Amino acid sequence: MGPRARLLVPALLTPTLAMAQQVVPVLRYDPPANWYRSATVNPAQYSSNEVNAGIQVYPFRPIPGDIEQLMQHDLLRSWIDPQFQESNVFAPPAWTWGTVPGAEAVYSIHFGEDIAGVIHEHVRVVIVARGSAAIVDASAGAPASWQRAAPAMEAMYRTLRVETAAATPEAVPVPPAATGKAGKDIAELYRGSRMRYMVDLQRGSAYGKTAAAQHFYLFSADGRVYRFYDVPSGDLAQFDFARAAIEDPENTGSYRVDRGRLVISMRGPQPEILTVPVPRANRLEIEGVVYLRE
Repeated sequence: MGPRARLLVPALLTPTLAMAQQVVPVLRYDPPANWYRSATVNPAQYSSNEVNAGIQVYPFRPIPGDIEQLMQHDLLRSWIDPQFQESNVFAPPAWTWGTVPGAEAVYSIHFGEDIAGVIHEHVRVVIVARGSAAIVDASAGAPASWQRAAPAMEAMYRTLRVETAAATPEAVPVPPAATGKAGKDIAELYRGSRMRYMVDLQRGSAYGKTAAAQHFYLFSADGRVYRFYDVPSGDLAQFDFARAAIEDPENTGSYRVDRGRLVISMRGPQPEILTVPVPRANRLEIEGVVYLRE
């Protein structure tokens, strides 16, 4: 992201709640070329095929206060998935700021993490738009790995742009074909197992392994769908799909039934359309993973 420098923070206007509710920002980008993308979708995870380096992309979420104060407090560590959180920042971070099309402000935080005497490089890019912030978090297991991975990272950064979508339930269209009997037949929670990259919490964010983890698809009778890892909590019969569409758009979408096929449309920075056979005998197969109806 360029040489280290002191951050010159521009004055930011605080968006009103009404503005935040009218539209929600969506971060678009071209993934790093020839990097491996994990099946995990929140955050989106990319790993270099050449060196020990990775990038995680976190979708926009509402900012609970002043973004500059939050960054100064903990570098937004609390926004980072636990498996990628830094544990031992060894020196004051270097702050810079830049631009991304459609964003109101862009902050870059460059810092090092000391893990058993080895410096792990980090760059955390925070993109602010309409009262929300997204994060592109990059790291490498050693300075030499950082140098090798930097060109692919820079190429990805240059493609970052912010677009907007309606922040109402209509942002996830409800296909008529998914309602009625077809929707009632499909509506339920489905449990499967997918491979997920898990960081070694003792060694740091650049170390880890891929392991099987529980993965779920939740379908509503009116044509909405949400996918997620880990054991669900709360009353899923009261699940708020409209809120999920705003806070976690990459894992939220809609579905319809078309001539015996289930067509799932997922939103997010890289929209997906999954076309699979409709569930039979409480069994649903998506991308080679078998999900069983709960």
